[in-house]
Amino acid sequence: MVRQRSAKPLFTGSIPVAAFLATISFFAAVALMVMPAGGALAADKKPSLVTLDKLICTLGNSAVTLEQIEVERTLLAHSRDSLLFPGREESLGVEEIFLELFTRNLLRFQTVRMGFTDVDPKAVDAAVEATRRSFGSEAEYRKFLIKFQLNDESIEGLVPNGEVFADIRGRFRTTVMVHQFVDKKLDLQVRLATQDALAQQGFDPATSDPNSDDEAVKTVREQIRQQKLREWIRDLAARTTITITDENYRPAINAFLSAR
Repeated sequence: MVRQRSAKPLFTGSIPVAAFLATISFFAAVALMVMPAGGALAADKKPSLVTLDKLICTLGNSAVTLEQIEVERTLLAHSRDSLLFPGREESLGVEEIFLELFTRNLLRFQTVRMGFTDVDPKAVDAAVEATRRSFGSEAEYRKFLIKFQLNDESIEGLVPNGEVFADIRGRFRTTVMVHQFVDKKLDLQVRLATQDALAQQGFDPATSDPNSDDEAVKTVREQIRQQKLREWIRDLAARTTITITDENYRPAINAFLSAR
C-alpha cells in the first residue's frame, strides 16, 4: 500500500514499479512535469488528502493500481474513449477496467518507442471539455477531481494552498496519443479485412464501402478492429514482463491473453 500525502506529477495512467515500491505516489511513474495550483477550498468541503492504494499488476516498468481502476471507472463512463469496450463504458466491471488500463499501458509504451508522441493540444482540450460537460454540473466534476486529487486548470480554486494535484490532462493526452497510434497501425488492416468480410457475407464489393456508416458494415468493421487490436495486444504482452500481484485479477488477464 502507498500513503499519498504530497506532490503528484502528471497523471498518465501508469507508474514505474520502483517508484511505487519506494512509496512515491502511484502517479509518479511516468511523470513529465509537476502541475502546482493555488486556491483554497471552503473548510466544509476540503477532503482528506490521505489515500491508500493497492498494486494490482506490474507490466514492464509500470503498474496498474486499485485507485487507477477507481478513477477510470468514472472517467470512462464520461469520456467514452475505451479501446477494448467502445459503447459499453457506462457498464464496465472492475476486471474490464483493469484490462483497459493494461491495454493502454502496453500501447503507450509502443507508441513512445515508435516515436508517435505528437498530440494536438486542441484535441486534448476538446476531450477534457467534453468529459467535464458530461458530469452535468461543475459541482459534480469538482467533487470527482477532489476525491482523487486531480487538477483541471480550467476550474478555479480547486487545489488547496500548498497542495499539488495531478493534472487530469495527462490522462487525456495519453488516451488521445494511443488512439492516434492505434488508428495509424490498424486502419489499413481493418479496411482491407472488412472489405473481404463483406464480400464473403454477400455484399457487393463494388458498392460496399468498408468505411460506410451503414450499421451492418459498422458492426463488421468494429468486430474486425477488436480482433486485430486484441491480437496486437497479445503479441505485445508476450514480449513484456507481467506480474499479477492481486490474484483476483489473474483469471481475467489469463483469459484475455489466451483468447483466440
